[in-house]
Amino acid sequence: MRSKRVLVVEDNPDDIALIRRVLDRKDIHCQLEFVDNGAKALYQVQQAKYDLIILDIGLPIANGFEVMSAVRKPGANQHTPIVILTDNVSDDRAKQCMAAGASSVVDKSSNNVTDFYGRIYAIFSYWLTVNHCQLAR
Repeated sequence: MRSKRVLVVEDNPDDIALIRRVLDRKDIHCQLEFVDNGAKALYQVQQAKYDLIILDIGLPIANGFEVMSAVRKPGANQHTPIVILTDNVSDDRAKQCMAAGASSVVDKSSNNVTDFYGRIYAIFSYWLTVNHCQLAR
């Protein structure tokens, strides 16, 4: 898994710290890059190939839908799994994300840190170890 490259697009410093803590505690090692706005994400996906992109929807400069649209255009990351990790996901919002190109939608809002840890671990575990196929589009 050390060779897997993951881009996390998240503007909340507390969520970034929690994601880092989960990966350290669960001993998950990968090439991890964080950016805090959509414009930086758009730049990064043009510069490098990723094995997984974790994306918030409510981002400054360019939102998650704009980032997904750019990623799904022909290019190095066109088939890279995109996991939406955002707050308060309704059924309509989840459907909207899936239609825009998300591979999965995960609600990060939780009443306790343990639930959040479990969600983060599940994302990394599934997309980097259990699931061995890319999207076929």
